[in-house]
Amino acid sequence: MGGRAIGRGSVGGAGLLFVPLLVGAVLALGAHGLGAQGATATGVPAGSAPATNPAAVTSPAATAVTSPAATVTAAVSSAAAAAAAAPAVRSAAATTGARQTAADAAAAYAVRAGWQTGIAIVDLRTGQITTAGAATTHFPAESTIKLLLAAHLLAAGEMTGDVAAAAHAMVVASDDDAANALYELAGGDGVGAWAAARYGVPALAALAGPVNGPGQWGSLPVSALGMAQFLAAAADDPAVGPWLTATMAQLEPIAADGTDQRFGIKAAAPEAAVKQGWGGDVPGLDAEGTPSIGYVDGRYAVAIYTLHAPAVDQAGAQAMVTAQARLLLPGGHVPAL
Repeated sequence: MGGRAIGRGSVGGAGLLFVPLLVGAVLALGAHGLGAQGATATGVPAGSAPATNPAAVTSPAATAVTSPAATVTAAVSSAAAAAAAAPAVRSAAATTGARQTAADAAAAYAVRAGWQTGIAIVDLRTGQITTAGAATTHFPAESTIKLLLAAHLLAAGEMTGDVAAAAHAMVVASDDDAANALYELAGGDGVGAWAAARYGVPALAALAGPVNGPGQWGSLPVSALGMAQFLAAAADDPAVGPWLTATMAQLEPIAADGTDQRFGIKAAAPEAAVKQGWGGDVPGLDAEGTPSIGYVDGRYAVAIYTLHAPAVDQAGAQAMVTAQARLLLPGGHVPAL
């Protein structure tokens, strides 16, 4: 879900806390963006709902959305410097072939329908990175941030007793009450800077704090590439990987708030270990996003972040990310290079 004790669309609700930073300088489309390859992808996955506004085709590179908070960059300078000095966890490399084609098709499908999206895949064995769409642009983390909170608890040796029980519920049932109770112990607003330093993923340093203010964790800004790199690094962390991957594999079909979690990557690859998110944590903007991230085939870290403004209903948002996941993971697997 979204931010701390907040439900969507109201002052006390999931909160409109963040707008993606689709400013020209921030928008990096990876090795292949939505160019010729992306524009030619027209297929709709079997069993997927039609995309919203299919006639609206907008290149993300031509979209300019102003950041609502200068603090997103101003408050991260020291953390970014520390993260940049750390060794890179995975080195980016251009990819071609079936995997890139699938990623481009998944991104183009959403963009054609008027959505903003970023997609990233990291091969845990080789370090190969595949990106599509706005893979380095920031989106609201929603409940995917709970994985960083769990990683912090594990690394700090806090995952015992009641804390462990709450953390389990926070991940498998996306329990917001559990996340709220653990938030400060699990790194709080500094959890992004902590993860950037621990794992050498500079992209995570941008998580200087929630855009909508302290404690509003759903509005922490993340990118698809940054989160895929985090998943890859965390899987290799002996203090974090075993618990995190095993717990993500235990995803409950219905979340603590009653939301069906069988969308996105989980719908396309039922055996995947995933963490889902949903909400509209964008300040001053009516929006809806349903990020879906996780481990596929026991080898790949996959992240899909997709957002629509104005907001669509949750079912429509889930249908979009499910359609993307089925294009990205044909037959429920990451395609070969």
